[in-house]
Amino acid sequence: MPDQSSFAALNVIGAAALLIADEMTHAVEAETGLAVISAAALVSIAHAPGEPIDFIAKSLRRSHSTVVRLIASLVEQGYVEKRSAVDGRAVSLELTRSGRAVVRKTLLQRQEVLQSMMEPFSTTEVGRLEAASRRLIELHATDEIRAMWICRLCDGEACDPCPMQVLEQAS
Repeated sequence: MPDQSSFAALNVIGAAALLIADEMTHAVEAETGLAVISAAALVSIAHAPGEPIDFIAKSLRRSHSTVVRLIASLVEQGYVEKRSAVDGRAVSLELTRSGRAVVRKTLLQRQEVLQSMMEPFSTTEVGRLEAASRRLIELHATDEIRAMWICRLCDGEACDPCPMQVLEQAS
C-alpha cells in the first residue's frame, strides 16, 4: 500500500494535470468559440482525414449518436465535409478550409498555454517533465483509438516520435 507521501505526490500530479487541461480548454474555447470537444473533433479529423464518424466517436470516447450530432453541427458551421466512404455504408470526414483554420487556432492556443506555463522552468526541468510524459503516453497509447484519444488536441507535426508513428512501427 502506498505511503502518505505517495498519495500526496499523486494528488499534486493530478492537480497539475487538471490545471494544464483546464487552461488549454479555456484558451481553445475562448479563441475558437467552440466547445473543446468540437475543437478536439476537428483536430482528430485533421489527424485522420477520411475516417468515418464511428472512428472519430471512438477516438473522442463519445457515443456514435453524440458524435453524429456534433459532426452535423460542424458541417452546418462549414468546418467539415461529409464524403461517401469506400464501402458506401458510412461517410468519411474531411476538413474544409475553415475547419483547418480552427485547427490551426486550436493548436496555437494550446502551444501558447504550454509555453506560458512552462516558462518559469529550466530546460532541464522541462526535459524531465517531457521524458516522464513521453513514458506515460507510451504506456497508455496501446492502440490507434487510445493514441487518438490522448492526442485529440495534439499537434502531430510537433511530436517526434508521434505515438501514432510508434504504433505503426510496432505493428
